[in-house]
Amino acid sequence: MRTPYISLNMGVVVNQYQRQINQDISRTEGALTIHQCWILQYLTEHMDHPVRQKEIEQIFSIRRSTANTMLKTMEKNGYIRREDDPEDARAKQLIITEKGRDASVRMTDRLKEYDELMLKGISSEELQVFSNILERMEKNIRR
Repeated sequence: MRTPYISLNMGVVVNQYQRQINQDISRTEGALTIHQCWILQYLTEHMDHPVRQKEIEQIFSIRRSTANTMLKTMEKNGYIRREDDPEDARAKQLIITEKGRDASVRMTDRLKEYDELMLKGISSEELQVFSNILERMEKNIRR
């Protein structure tokens, strides 16, 4: 039975997705989570410029403390390095390691499979409408 609160329905779908994919990831990748995989993919796709923690916070809409904890764990597990930023002495650049790149490559296909599973039976037109609605919802929340 659906509730009248769309936010609850969205939360349930997101929780189910994250729980299922985190279980799958932990069987093969060990310490990685879906959020860390997304960060590794972002770092892989943006190796052409220095990526700082602040950028991760903004892109993924997470708090500084959350990003810091996640990045420390990823560094401890060998997926990234933090190096001094030559342009800003207070900042650190996030550098993906070979281990991080390898994990990102392995996870790319798996994440696509999960997206395909989640979107099964949804037309490209419906998906476009849904994507537009999500963008508007995000803008409304960020007012």
